[in-house]
Amino acid sequence: MTLILGVNAFHADSSACLIKDGEILFAIEEERINRIKHWSGFPVESIKACLEFENIVLSDVDYITFNINRKFNLKKKILYILKNFLIAELFRYFKKKNKNNIFKDLKKTLKLKI
Repeated sequence: MTLILGVNAFHADSSACLIKDGEILFAIEEERINRIKHWSGFPVESIKACLEFENIVLSDVDYITFNINRKFNLKKKILYILKNFLIAELFRYFKKKNKNNIFKDLKKTLKLKI
């Protein structure tokens, strides 16, 4: 009998699963326990739930595997940053610039000293 604890950590939807002789016995996402949607971090509660499901302790597990691939979805992550951060900053910049132009236009049109 071989027990494997699989851990998916440090990116959205962190989770853990328990595999016995190649069959998945139990799997759970951390968000189901802590109620935080798309939670990322180390899934401590998910690991506890896996162990409790089989009524075992960590020392009973033969292997612990981690899903670590920093390049996973790198293109999507870069596009997300560009889309959500840079575009938002550009929008704020041009919005502020337009407000300044309105004041300049008012000043020019009404010949005011502002």
